[in-house]
Amino acid sequence: MAIDIVNPYDVAVSQFDEAADRLGLSQSMRAILRKPKRELIVNFPVRMGDNSPRLKPGASQKKGLSHP
Repeated sequence: MAIDIVNPYDVAVSQFDEAADRLGLSQSMRAILRKPKRELIVNFPVRMGDNSPRLKPGASQKKGLSHP
């Protein structure tokens, strides 16, 4: 029995493209809507398997400006 691994990002892109097609959005409007309005990138320390510390990035994106 094979298990298909679904990438959530690919699903979101597919849903966005389908909605944009139905709305008849231009390519320039699609390009604008694909980019977040605000993005917060943080680095946090992680101890690796060999016990060495490493900084790993994490991000939070905000699509709209209506809420802080």
